[in-house]
Amino acid sequence: MTHCAFIEPAWLTTTRAKAFFYPTAGSDWAEPLQLFGEHIDEFWFADIAYPRGLSMEPVYKRDADYQLLSRTLVGDPTAAIEYRRDKFGREYRYLPPSILRE
Repeated sequence: MTHCAFIEPAWLTTTRAKAFFYPTAGSDWAEPLQLFGEHIDEFWFADIAYPRGLSMEPVYKRDADYQLLSRTLVGDPTAAIEYRRDKFGREYRYLPPSILRE
């Protein structure tokens, strides 16, 4: 039995020209891109565990329906998680953000 995702067409109409934000996306970003690709203007996939250096293969190389228009990198994609302490002495993890926009 093959499972197929279905989203009501009326709901998809409300998503036109919107942004899709997917926190803790990991490597499962292909299905949301496939489902919403024709309806969403901007996709944001975020995960603290993405490879250091943001060396993931661009979507446009995997799917002929997409074309790279521009590429911008902000921040240090090779940054490491730092362990810091707040003013109360509680430890927390901090990762300086970096953004790869394609």
